[in-house]
Amino acid sequence: MRYAQSESLKAICLILAGVQLPAAGSSPALALNSQSIAGHAGGPPKALPIRYCTVEEVGMTHWEALVRFDDEIREAAAKLLPFGLVWVDKMGEAFFALDEDRKYLSNIVTGLMEEAMLVARYDALEALEAERAEAAQWIKSISRFPDGEEVSKDALAVLVELRARGFVVSNDRDGTVRVAKDGRGTSYVRSNADVVRLGQIFIREPR
Repeated sequence: MRYAQSESLKAICLILAGVQLPAAGSSPALALNSQSIAGHAGGPPKALPIRYCTVEEVGMTHWEALVRFDDEIREAAAKLLPFGLVWVDKMGEAFFALDEDRKYLSNIVTGLMEEAMLVARYDALEALEAERAEAAQWIKSISRFPDGEEVSKDALAVLVELRARGFVVSNDRDGTVRVAKDGRGTSYVRSNADVVRLGQIFIREPR
């Protein structure tokens, strides 16, 4: 369980709980006794257990407050934000691990940016490999028409272009190729000639 770190967040939590805070100059630890707690409708004070609320109850963590309201932290976090919120959170973890020493902020941001760029490149390569594998599987699935005729290079080029234009190109078990798109209905092609004719209808239109 994480708890609010700053006195201001603790104070907010106590106020939300209906607790009357000590006057200015009182104990900064907000150690309230039963006499400092508001009573009900003018009745006698009611003793309540004093506790500091969790950051979940406050609705904002100490790190979130720093990112929002501390100019130096916000500027540093902005450099990592393009890579995703997870990297801003990693910055917070490193910052707290180093006892909130701001002399490390520059090194934290630089190191995390380098790591984030490496991860982004790796993810892009993985996505490209997955796309290539999916494309190869798709081409294999439509290699022949129902009568055994192989899909020609010209017909394959038409089908690839239709996919690029948002059509869903799939095949039935018998080899019939299905070409569908919302607002355009579904077309069934069973030969290279059918594919070429379909391409003449749809591909003549600009993307």
